[in-house]
Amino acid sequence: MNFLRTLIFGMFFAGSASGTTIAQMQWISDGEGTGIFNFTVDGVLTRLLCDQFLPNAMTGPYMANVGTLAELGDTTLGLRGDSQALQKYQQVAILNLWARIDPMLALDAVWVSRRIVDGTGRLGPGAQTLFDLVMLVNPADYNLTGFRIYTGPLDRDGNPITQELTGFNDGGFDLTVVPEPSAMLLFGSGLAMIAVAGQRRRSR
Repeated sequence: MNFLRTLIFGMFFAGSASGTTIAQMQWISDGEGTGIFNFTVDGVLTRLLCDQFLPNAMTGPYMANVGTLAELGDTTLGLRGDSQALQKYQQVAILNLWARIDPMLALDAVWVSRRIVDGTGRLGPGAQTLFDLVMLVNPADYNLTGFRIYTGPLDRDGNPITQELTGFNDGGFDLTVVPEPSAMLLFGSGLAMIAVAGQRRRSR
């Protein structure tokens, strides 16, 4: 049954997204509440973040459209015709990078990404800090070339039937990788900017 459903979704989705890159997706686990979702992408274990609160994630195999910052037409924001889609996905990509540097940020990064993409997502203190910070940074300071957006098949109304996932095409969140010093410097200086701004607001 799962194979048949995947085949039908794949045929429908391929027909509606002709010429775009398609990947076979399979949910593995939600990372035990860390915010990092484990999937296989074309058979390769890949750790991703979710940028939508709704719809619910599909746990069965499905065919996903693979978007990039250069091709956003079939992503959630692209399908909505959002004029700020590029800026918003750049912010989501940066959140992904920060979560790679410090996986403890992943859960807050998910909530911030959801707020950016679909307007939902509770912003507790940690998430609010990330949200404020990502609004200030310059995407040109980051290497976002490997960023990918995995959007599921569409329903009859043209809406994705599973949550959109984001990450990088190298599998992402390899906890053995040491962050680049420049990335840590940018992240640390950004947090300092937020702290100073908050102190100024309190002093007023």
